[in-house]
Amino acid sequence: MSRSGEHWGNPGGRPGTRTGLVRVDAIGAACPVCGRRKFCSVSRDGGMVWCTREASRDERDYGYGTAWVHVLDAPVRLDPEVLRRVSLAREPGSIALRDRVYRALLDALRLDRRHRDNLRGRGLDDEQIELGGYASMPQEGRGYVARDLFETFGDDLAHVPGFYQWDDGRWAIAGYSGLLVPVRDVAGTIEALKVRLDNPPPDGGRYRFVSSSSKGGAKAVSTLHVPMFGQAIGADEIRITEGELKADVTTALSGIPTLSVPGVEAWRLGLQAAEVLRPQRVRVAFDMDRDTNPAVARAQRALVTALRGAGFRVGVESWDPTLKGVDDFYSAQRAQRAAQ
Repeated sequence: MSRSGEHWGNPGGRPGTRTGLVRVDAIGAACPVCGRRKFCSVSRDGGMVWCTREASRDERDYGYGTAWVHVLDAPVRLDPEVLRRVSLAREPGSIALRDRVYRALLDALRLDRRHRDNLRGRGLDDEQIELGGYASMPQEGRGYVARDLFETFGDDLAHVPGFYQWDDGRWAIAGYSGLLVPVRDVAGTIEALKVRLDNPPPDGGRYRFVSSSSKGGAKAVSTLHVPMFGQAIGADEIRITEGELKADVTTALSGIPTLSVPGVEAWRLGLQAAEVLRPQRVRVAFDMDRDTNPAVARAQRALVTALRGAGFRVGVESWDPTLKGVDDFYSAQRAQRAAQ
């Protein structure tokens, strides 16, 4: 199917460069090597893949983590119109702009009862739900919200991932319907939005960054998440996991500030956060499928090694493997206490 490639450059290369790589999530495609719909990148001619799951002899560092180069025996066909729009995608605006627009968007939307009940079932109380700032992304009626936000922010809206214009000038909001999860930095600033899909595709994940790069809008910013509840700054101990909502729930149930990298391949963001926060101890809590998923196992080893090399005391958390995530573990403990 593929062979290791050599000297292909950086997957963040600008359109028109030799590599011309695009993220599979930006073009609505699946990785031709591992089948996932996020993190991996494909060359514009369809002949090369930078895969973040399946190893090859050609290993690369792409800024957030590790990718492996695969040159395909038979190039895949990519939609030229989607590629054209991606090439026109705008760079995201400033953090301050994204924060203002996303706060206004979340205020304009409401949190559906089913999503609120889901959050309560995970262990969040109403105060934490309000602090988290969650909202429901509807399937219908987004155009009215986008129009109102344009009246407030004007053309700056074009530089906020998730917003784009139709050919007739009408504004729209891209992405799937589902639960919106704000992705925040240590100061509580909203840098991005993640959506937990109501109806995930059978061959894709349940979570997606809100982006409009495939519509000619701004591309999403893949960044670390720090929950609103739980004080990470000055904490003696922090935890690093993968998954924003998972981090929120785990922080609420365990009392330990739990930060989220946007994917295990982005483990270096966890190291960078630890170096900024300087806790005495760091817990690493990637999902228990690390026992069967080589990509998760590799990322965990890399993060633990890097943290120890930076002088941190590191503990790797394990739990019942039938409970995939660390949030599942604490939720199960909560249920057991309630039943006693």
